[in-house]
Amino acid sequence: MKSGPKVLMILACAAMASCAPTGRPSVDDIQQNVSTARAGLFGKCLEHFTVAGQSLVEAEFQLNTIEKSHVTADSSQYKRARFMADRAVEQRRLAEDVCRQYIAMQSGINDRARMKEPQTISGVMKGSVFFDLGSAQLSTDEKAKLKSLVKEFSDSSAAEVILVGHADTTGTRKFNQALSTKRAVEVFETLKGFARAENITLPPERIEVLGQGQVDGPLNVNNRQDRRVDVMVVPIAGRANM
Repeated sequence: MKSGPKVLMILACAAMASCAPTGRPSVDDIQQNVSTARAGLFGKCLEHFTVAGQSLVEAEFQLNTIEKSHVTADSSQYKRARFMADRAVEQRRLAEDVCRQYIAMQSGINDRARMKEPQTISGVMKGSVFFDLGSAQLSTDEKAKLKSLVKEFSDSSAAEVILVGHADTTGTRKFNQALSTKRAVEVFETLKGFARAENITLPPERIEVLGQGQVDGPLNVNNRQDRRVDVMVVPIAGRANM
């Protein structure tokens, strides 16, 4: 998926009976299309940032070599350094463009993953799961934490589950907003998968997915404790008054 409008067009087509000879697609089918498109954009965003970083590292290496050897501006080493620096700038621009599309998709297509300004959310904390740097994928150990919560959530008919994603301060604020939301969506999808496997009803209307963006702090930028999703339970009556 290279553009937001194209994604919207594909999803609109998928929702029309004329485009689906086997019948109207289910809600799960449409949600899967959205998830696939979102994951594709997010992966492309990270890919461009990774390439930009690699180009920048090579450019810095070339420049350090130039400084030590005192080569001239018309040398091949100098030209290589300039090329890699220009490539890093271009890859950064591409990454920002794709990330803007990803953010637009999050706010415009999937209203379960609303991108909001940081807010105060009160409720009973059931636990947190943590992520690697720049990743929205759960490890096997972190998934195990969620599996034990599915039955408890299904029994809490008078409560709403709130999944609050966070990110550290590595990267731009906009990128971290998108990443925090992606992490919360990943937890939602994981919980839904566990519930389906156990034949447990987990009403999606009682699960709220929020991205809180980066956790600002004075010290450690690369802080694993900030790369998390908090799992909270809030009484429905209390949630209505928040």
